[in-house]
Amino acid sequence: MKKTSILLLASALASFLASCSNPINAYTAQQYYDYGVQAERGGNLALAGRNYSRAYGNAQMGNLGPKAEAYYLYEFARVTGHAGSYAESEKAFLEVLALIDKAKGEADQLRAPTYSEYARLLHDIGEHAKAVPVYEKAVPELERVGILSSDPLGFASLLDDYASSLAAAGFSQRSADIARRSASIKDAHKGRSPKFELRRYKA
Repeated sequence: MKKTSILLLASALASFLASCSNPINAYTAQQYYDYGVQAERGGNLALAGRNYSRAYGNAQMGNLGPKAEAYYLYEFARVTGHAGSYAESEKAFLEVLALIDKAKGEADQLRAPTYSEYARLLHDIGEHAKAVPVYEKAVPELERVGILSSDPLGFASLLDDYASSLAAAGFSQRSADIARRSASIKDAHKGRSPKFELRRYKA
């Protein structure tokens, strides 16, 4: 009986320790993230990707939770795609979306940019049939976070790509509808520019 109690206590302690975040890993993850940002700004995408990957790895090792893991992995997915590793990037974006779900609301602000970047990746590499359902999820998420107020022309640009993928995938009528919506937004905001410069995944 005593041996059983000790085993149960040890199991409970191991479970508790596994659920505790490690401040050393949290600090190290942030350091690698900062290095990744610096490398990306300097144009070294390979180094940026390695640093974002290490940030994500430390988030995992330190039990920082799905929210932290999702944010670090998002940066890795994005930079890896820009570096030309499209399959690895796509896999990472899918893992980010799974982590967002796992975070149970804590990482929901990352959902819209993840869908947007993932859809753009698929569009830019010509995977239009796969891009369409991702755009279908990206659009309402962007609307939910107020894109029509914060960056209407950036949203119109995304709609242009969405329309392009729809046309390439054989959905001509739906493509025309989305293109008209984009044109309407542009007409309503003449003289303005997108808030962020669009960065393509493939030249």
